[in-house]
Amino acid sequence: MQMQKRVRAVIIKDGKILTIKRFKNNETYYVFPGGGVEKDEDVKSALIRECLEEVNVTVEVGDLLYTELYNQDEIEFYLCSIVSGEVGVGSGEEYQNMTDNNKYEPAWLLLNDINERDIRPREIIDIIKKIK
Repeated sequence: MQMQKRVRAVIIKDGKILTIKRFKNNETYYVFPGGGVEKDEDVKSALIRECLEEVNVTVEVGDLLYTELYNQDEIEFYLCSIVSGEVGVGSGEEYQNMTDNNKYEPAWLLLNDINERDIRPREIIDIIKKIK
């Protein structure tokens, strides 16, 4: 199986961090906006597209913060800032296929509360604490 490149946005604003709250298989946890890099697409373009699809905002992509290998994916986390739009449900396919046991919703979390939340991956929390 070929490794898939994926990207995630770490967006910090006013003492909060933007996440996507997931309800899946009777679990509730938080992930960062983003997704797969399509063929012939660079990572920054993919992240801009994914943020618009998932949380309805256009972002400026900044520094690479962290890289994770997960299953057959290489996932890169970038510090981003919102340049336009208002956070809300985007137009991505994940919102078209929601069920009672598989839901997504954008969620701002207080930076002071991130230790108590099930944020995935956990390794990113220490990095976020250093930049807040």
